[in-house]
Amino acid sequence: MSRLTSILAACLLLALFAMLLLWRRRGEALKDLVTGLPSRDFLARYLEHATARAARHQRYGMALLLLDVRRFRELERGLGGPATDEVLSDLAERVTHCLRPGDLMARWDDETFAIVLDDVSSIELVTQLVARVQSCLSEAVTLSGRSVSVTSHVGGEFVPASVTRTAADLITDAESALTRAKESGRPHVMLAPTHEVTSIEGHSDL
Repeated sequence: MSRLTSILAACLLLALFAMLLLWRRRGEALKDLVTGLPSRDFLARYLEHATARAARHQRYGMALLLLDVRRFRELERGLGGPATDEVLSDLAERVTHCLRPGDLMARWDDETFAIVLDDVSSIELVTQLVARVQSCLSEAVTLSGRSVSVTSHVGGEFVPASVTRTAADLITDAESALTRAKESGRPHVMLAPTHEVTSIEGHSDL
């Protein structure tokens, strides 16, 4: 009987360990380990809820931005992996502080971040927020006495109230807008159902 109890206890401990490991891995999958931001997997789930909410509420507008760090591979070769991670962490912190409460920033891939602007009423407000984000990156990062400047391209789509878009459509259009910005050398390209905004003059005080 004592042996059976020991076996059952061991099996229970193994089961608990497996559950803990699964929970930890699931948590890591939803969080970027370099910047501490939500991961791309988390963003995908968040966008599903955000687009569903936009479809239900006639006064709810939103936007998805993709912010790409210019010459990222060149930066990585010049600084090395650990220093580049430090730059990205600093960038993520600065941009996050520039966003409004309720907006979400996530790690999209190595050199790209995603930003979901929640409850925005106009394309003009979106472009002002884009200007604010890019202005947040204007200050150089200092690493071991070396000054590192980071600039970016931004591509995105604004979805006004009463317009229904799926998360997949929103991602596809934001990626297309980012490609246009990078290929044209423009600071940003923002798409909307009725028009395209391609440049920003000045910065907002929002």
